[in-house]
Amino acid sequence: MANKSFRCILLGTILGAAALANAQAVVRSVEATPVSGGVQIKIQGDGLNKPKELSAWAGKSYILEFDAKVVGGGKRFTVNQSGLSYVQYGWYS
Repeated sequence: MANKSFRCILLGTILGAAALANAQAVVRSVEATPVSGGVQIKIQGDGLNKPKELSAWAGKSYILEFDAKVVGGGKRFTVNQSGLSYVQYGWYS
């Protein structure tokens, strides 16, 4: 009986690990909120790991690259606060 229980637990653990490995991270929303002295960009989603940080166009653009799907395909919205013109997000390959 103990051996059968061990096999069930082991199988459940393997299936759980496989499900986690197949789970795709997802960006669900991005929003910008003015805060004292700046702008806070909030990126929400599921299973997001730390993004890769990049700078482009002589430091005028800041890019956060997540290994994730984007719900809704992306968006661009104007901020015009604290030197930030706009926020744009989307999926690329």
